[in-house]
Amino acid sequence: STDADKPTVVAYTNDYTKTSTQPDKGYIQITKTISGDVTTEDLSGLTFRVLDGTTEIWSGALGSATDFPTSPSSGTKGDYTSAKITVPDASKTYTVEESLYTLDGFTVNVSYKVDGTNGTLTPGGTTTAPTQTTEGFTASTDADKPTVVAYTNDYTKTSTQPDKGYIQITKTISGDVTNEDLSGLTFR
Repeated sequence: STDADKPTVVAYTNDYTKTSTQPDKGYIQITKTISGDVTTEDLSGLTFRVLDGTTEIWSGALGSATDFPTSPSSGTKGDYTSAKITVPDASKTYTVEESLYTLDGFTVNVSYKVDGTNGTLTPGGTTTAPTQTTEGFTASTDADKPTVVAYTNDYTKTSTQPDKGYIQITKTISGDVTNEDLSGLTFR
């Protein structure tokens, strides 16, 4: 407009939509139930890794107060719960790998569930460092309700050594015998 009292009004409306270049974080928690005849020493090498393909996102050792802050109050039998594990992208597929779960002198039955659904483990590793890996799953975006990967290991002792036995030998000697006469007496 050329009239100063009636200027031309130009109105702009900006409608912003937030676009996130950062994916939503995800949350996972590992639980482990141990049953059977095992000791703390037996389980000392038991570890877990959370993987995105072949990339390790987290690793932790059973018995570590940092990695598994909830542990059985007495001995090794019972339930362990990991710290909450944060993964960078909840839309990706993750797996959990358990290693060194086998023990000499034991058979072990291992099962797992992801949020209550049974899964199938894939064996791997080597004979001296065996591993087993879960099927792929996605992580929860709710930090208060992480995806729970629940393992159960039931150990049964299969010792190839017979149980030890104990005997006591007693020998009664009578008659006209001296200690010198008995000096060569041995038991085998």
